[in-house]
Amino acid sequence: MKKILSVIFIISLLTSIAYADDLIMSTGIATNNNQTIVCNVLINNNGIIKAMDFNMIIHEVESGNIVSNLCDDNDTIKEFEVLETYSLGKSVDEILNIKINEVDGKFLPEPKELQNIDLDIKSLIDAFKNSLGL
Repeated sequence: MKKILSVIFIISLLTSIAYADDLIMSTGIATNNNQTIVCNVLINNNGIIKAMDFNMIIHEVESGNIVSNLCDDNDTIKEFEVLETYSLGKSVDEILNIKINEVDGKFLPEPKELQNIDLDIKSLIDAFKNSLGL
């Protein structure tokens, strides 16, 4: 079942990339009560974001609004707000440093799971497929 869902996801992702006029892939920062995460986001010409965090969870929201119904492994509802987006090619360190400088200057250590992650679309799809055992 997971393999079928992952194939459907990848096909829909590639289809949306092929047919959307103004689809932008970027890296977003979301926060929830002092917790900061970095996620990949797809923004189409309607302003809809599909955000994928590094746990391969997909979230769909309107740009700038609260990202709701984000569930962890215990199905706990979380709410993340997408604060800003950055172009691909910047390292996680650069993204977090920009956020630190623009917000309050406080140091946010880089989460261990975000170290040495390549943020391009191919590695994102490969990581998603690998997490499902494809």
